[in-house]
Amino acid sequence: MSVHRVEQTEKLFGLTVGQPVTQELIIQWVKHPAGCWKGIPPACRKVAVINQADSSELVTAARGLGKKLLACGVERVVITSYTSANPVKDVLLQ
Repeated sequence: MSVHRVEQTEKLFGLTVGQPVTQELIIQWVKHPAGCWKGIPPACRKVAVINQADSSELVTAARGLGKKLLACGVERVVITSYTSANPVKDVLLQ
């Protein structure tokens, strides 16, 4: 997995470049006041897209992360595959 704005992630969580991104880190980023929802008005809908779920194992892992994201206030999680002819693998709702 990759992180957008790795410098911010390093500062907020004390990580170094090359360190693996875990589901726990993603949840911390979602919950942190300076994290991924910074500057977004509270009334806005929050939708997460988990991409590259290109195997049944990755879809299962994405569902686990998606459930955790829903518990953090995300309204909808769309799980997609980059390589599939049918890219939407699942949609999780609150």
